[in-house]
Amino acid sequence: MWQQVEGEYIETTPGDGKYHFRCLNCGYHWTKKLLKILKSSGITVYFEQNSMQYKVDNEVLTIFLEGKINSANSYKFDQEVDEIISKSSFNQLVFDCEKLSYISSAGIRVILKVEKKIHNTKLTKVCYDVYKLLDLVGFTKVLTAEKVKY
Repeated sequence: MWQQVEGEYIETTPGDGKYHFRCLNCGYHWTKKLLKILKSSGITVYFEQNSMQYKVDNEVLTIFLEGKINSANSYKFDQEVDEIISKSSFNQLVFDCEKLSYISSAGIRVILKVEKKIHNTKLTKVCYDVYKLLDLVGFTKVLTAEKVKY
């Protein structure tokens, strides 16, 4: 259930103990205050930025990728990632690729751009086909990409 609090939306999912958070009006300072309160109580906070979910836990920003990232949606992907990064406080960036089925060169370009800016970026849970493509183009020599474990 989504609940509006000071222009922000907070969702609690019954039984799973996760708190989902979505900022609609960019209440950045209020968001930081809320994060501090929730983190101090040991709660992992999940976020949703437009269609992309992410979380910050122990100073690790995890962005969950899903579906296909190609030239048709890479601009939106780039914009969303930039916005998430600018709002978050973290020391490491992880792209969780568990639900990512395809990435084109346009999507790889966005991730490389982020890596140049962040320097502590990695991909996790990369499916076999996507990993094979990343390895083929030399991406795995530039950035850590961990294959999904079956």
